[in-house]
Amino acid sequence: MSKELITRPRLIGSLCLSAALVGGLATLALQASRRATAERHERSARFVVTVGGVAYVRLTRLGEDELPVWRRQTVVDGGVTFAVAEVEQEAVPAAALAWRGATVIADETCRATAGEVVVISHVAALGYDSADTRRTRVHVEEYGERFLAVRLDGCAGAELAREATAPRIIYPEVLSASRLQAAAEHALLASPAAAAAEREWAEFDQETSWRAQLKLDVRVLRHPTTGATTVVAFAINDVQKCVTPRHALLGVFAVSADGELVPGPVRAVDQLRRLERVLDLDGDGAFELTGRPWQGMDRLWLDGAGNVLERLDLPFYGSPC
Repeated sequence: MSKELITRPRLIGSLCLSAALVGGLATLALQASRRATAERHERSARFVVTVGGVAYVRLTRLGEDELPVWRRQTVVDGGVTFAVAEVEQEAVPAAALAWRGATVIADETCRATAGEVVVISHVAALGYDSADTRRTRVHVEEYGERFLAVRLDGCAGAELAREATAPRIIYPEVLSASRLQAAAEHALLASPAAAAAEREWAEFDQETSWRAQLKLDVRVLRHPTTGATTVVAFAINDVQKCVTPRHALLGVFAVSADGELVPGPVRAVDQLRRLERVLDLDGDGAFELTGRPWQGMDRLWLDGAGNVLERLDLPFYGSPC
């Protein structure tokens, strides 16, 4: 047998082993990247809830019977009833427990340290005496939204917070550009979504027009990291009657290098009643939106397409009408 025939199988075997090794390393690298992305998400921007002058970072929603609690303290603050309860820390999910002791940045202006993880329930209610602690306790236990939160040693009143190693929350530069604002308003009102809203309003009320009820919010914003300019246009017929149909529209438009509005889709976002902030919450260069739905109690976090990414529900006990 020639030397060539003897060495060739060894070479092929080495190549197969190398390919398997490279494939295995690639898989491990992908898994590590996914774990890093998940950890980054776990510690990225979250809603902050302030109860009795103490700030808490909301972590994750809980089911009705998850995590037994004790030493529940009931607090009524601004028409909202809160119940803050202690929980066995060893029973807390690892992702939530990892926040303990972390440095937290709130609204990019305040620094605090995270303490113990607690369980919070909250409910908004009208029509009863908040001094009746027994009744308020029953309401929050029966109707309240339960979630895990981590206590902060400062930053009361903040809106959003992140773990210090997570991407910073990026606030845009607000530009004065009436021409772009007018172009975005025109694009929004000329859209198929606006035509559909007008048709549905006409079926409800033939005497007034949908456009006559509109409130418009158009913002021209520059991302301080990417330098890209974006125009966010939001419109809603913000009427106060409970039976009146509400239609909210959202358009997020890019601006070209020569300063012209780039046509884009306009979408119905009827779950959004008030647009509050436009931010880059995860440092990816794209803007997210925060706002409030009808009744203005829940808090929403949406992407530029109007999809709800995060929601902090505040159940309402009573009738708003």
